Amino acid sequence: ELLARVTAVLRRTERSSEERPVLVAGPIRIDSLRREAMVHGEVVPLTTTEFELLRLLAKDPGRVYTRSELIEKARGTTAVVTDRVIDAHIASVRRKLGVKAAEWVETVRGYGYRFRDER
Repeated sequence: ELLARVTAVLRRTERSSEERPVLVAGPIRIDSLRREAMVHGEVVPLTTTEFELLRLLAKDPGRVYTRSELIEKARGTTAVVTDRVIDAHIASVRRKLGVKAAEWVETVRGYGYRFRDER
């Protein structure tokens, strides 16, 4: 258990030093320091896993993540989660973002998900 806790702390420290604290894409604003996602200025109530998935996708727009990568990066290597659980989390994120903002989270059929690239 101690090893798992140390690994988790190191992972969080590593993650926070390499990322931008606020990501903005279209109507979506993700503030990693406040652990808050907003759409058109309104806070979106996301669970920890949903927030991590959205943040992960948004920090590298256009990059396609497999379901396995999303599980590992959002929940850690010790989580026992099936691919379809990620599908359910993504569906929940889209529902909570609303109609216009949900289109920023794209499905890559048969592979995984990506955040829309504005380029």
